[in-house]
Amino acid sequence: MIQLPPRSVLVHVWPELVDFIGNLGRVWWPSSTAITSWYRDPSHNRAVGGSPDSQHQLGLAFDIVLPELELQGTVQQLRSVGIISVVESDHVHLQFFPAGRARELGYFDA
Repeated sequence: MIQLPPRSVLVHVWPELVDFIGNLGRVWWPSSTAITSWYRDPSHNRAVGGSPDSQHQLGLAFDIVLPELELQGTVQQLRSVGIISVVESDHVHLQFFPAGRARELGYFDA
């Protein structure tokens, strides 16, 4: 089951989340796409080996699974609207900010 960000997180990142979801909506989104991870609280993030700066902890990252035939086209479209897309072994990781940028902007405790 996908965990939703708590209100305190959503309020903190609301403008970025609206932009992120808006950009996702501008691209073709295959109906066969499955979101497998969205928000992770810090303990869950540690348990799955996530980075201490993982944007999953802000609700600004998603992991998706989609058919191999749709992978390249979808990733290219996501990147064309500024979504950072990293193809992992069994999923595609999507995030709003480049690595480290969320910490620089103060989204994580220093």
